[in-house]
Amino acid sequence: MTASQRGFTLVELMITTAILAMFSATALGLAVRSKQEHAMVSSYQRDLLECRAVLRSIEANVRAAHRVAVAPDRMELTIAAQRVVYHVADGQLCLIDEQGEQVLAHCIESLLVTNRGSLVELTLKVRSQKREAARRSATLVTRVTMRNWEGEK
Repeated sequence: MTASQRGFTLVELMITTAILAMFSATALGLAVRSKQEHAMVSSYQRDLLECRAVLRSIEANVRAAHRVAVAPDRMELTIAAQRVVYHVADGQLCLIDEQGEQVLAHCIESLLVTNRGSLVELTLKVRSQKREAARRSATLVTRVTMRNWEGEK
């Protein structure tokens, strides 16, 4: 062979193209999976932010409450002669007050309320809405002191 006839054979080019195609397919698969995982994590983070905001709202109502009654997945508050009920049903945290029932969050697995006198501990178990194999969950806990607590009667 002379210097002007050097180059790659067809077989070498086909092998190189096949290897490049495998690397490209792997990289594309990783990029697609990464995007899906990012979407799931972002959705879960939005759920957590929503639940934290709901928990702050509940804290404000507990602080203003005169009385609290507790049952599994349910809490009833008396605030200035008005009844406010929080309960969990079908994965939703709902509020019942004089305006009717409204859904506050869609990602709640359970609501646990413990009260010792004027001290109320709220525990929300949050779960991801997605049905993926690696289901995510978190527990949000806060302690609130009722400012207007009337005591045991």
